[in-house]
Amino acid sequence: MLLISIFDVTRAMREKEIPAYIFRAYDIRGIFNEDLYPETILRIGRALGSYAHERGERSVVVGNDIRSSSPLLAHALISGLLSSGMNVTNAGTSSLGICAFSGWLLMKDICAYVTASHLPPEWNGVKLYTGEGIGFSAAENEAIRDKVLAEEGSAGLWTEIGTYHDVDLRAEYIEYIADRFGFERDFFADKRIVLDCGNGSMGLAALEIMSRINLKTDALFPNPDPSFPNRPSEPTEASLGALKAEVQRTKADFGAGFDGDGDRVALVDDKGRLLSAEQCGVIIAKDLLEERKGTVLANVECSMLVERELEKLGARIERIPVGHTFLTKEARERNAILGIESSGHYVIPSIFPFDDAMIIPVKIAEIVD
Repeated sequence: MLLISIFDVTRAMREKEIPAYIFRAYDIRGIFNEDLYPETILRIGRALGSYAHERGERSVVVGNDIRSSSPLLAHALISGLLSSGMNVTNAGTSSLGICAFSGWLLMKDICAYVTASHLPPEWNGVKLYTGEGIGFSAAENEAIRDKVLAEEGSAGLWTEIGTYHDVDLRAEYIEYIADRFGFERDFFADKRIVLDCGNGSMGLAALEIMSRINLKTDALFPNPDPSFPNRPSEPTEASLGALKAEVQRTKADFGAGFDGDGDRVALVDDKGRLLSAEQCGVIIAKDLLEERKGTVLANVECSMLVERELEKLGARIERIPVGHTFLTKEARERNAILGIESSGHYVIPSIFPFDDAMIIPVKIAEIVD
């Protein structure tokens, strides 16, 4: 009877229909145990492994955000990858920046991160990147989708299972950021900021980084909580009321609010006014242009403020389609000094090739008087 039960469960998993709509152009997203199941993620892992093998790739770093379903789904993804012969390094529960940093530093072929970004707690999904943190293109994600729906990718023999080990590079990540900016100990003596971590993944490292660079920081909602009890995980005008009030109460220089996985950030000025992405980008670009004239990328939704403020300083402004994948990919290919995405993604290639929101408030703090 037990063998029959096991067979029935296995068959049910195999026959469970995977909805094509969970596969989006630049990620995979669904509601946990409604249209996104652990066995779905396992099949995605196998399909990703099959796709990687076709490209001669063998190594992948996997990480996950703080959602309650994320560790479960991450291990399902890892199981699928291992069974397809991929060598897996597990960065565990981390911000997207730490996971991408791990793949970049360890020179892995692929980075896979389990997250639903700014969506409500019941959602989850997977974002796929190259080993250096460049998002998979729509065509690459479609190839994974087609393999999953065609049930390509299967478990090999025990001799063909990939290797596995855990890694924790949070300390190295913190030191890299501190060393990259190279601040003197009293550089931020007269500065103060507020960080709203939104109970998301940025609470895992943001305050340690600020302590490491001796920047006085008041924290809102720093403790990771998968229910996001204090505000929606998307940082918007409506959701950042507490941040605006705290900046004014503490007389801080500015405030920053992160999304759930830490690849987007919204900033408010010292009067609690929300800055647009292009306003923030212009501040950063003006500083970078003092070091090197070059290309600044802005997606097509950014206003003409970018051209008005930066072309007169010698910048070449190039417009790109909407999407963080275009941002990181084009920044690398065009040797840009900065990339700006209207939704709050930024890339500063001289620091990281990927879009890690953590470096933005550090950079702004370096600039503002």
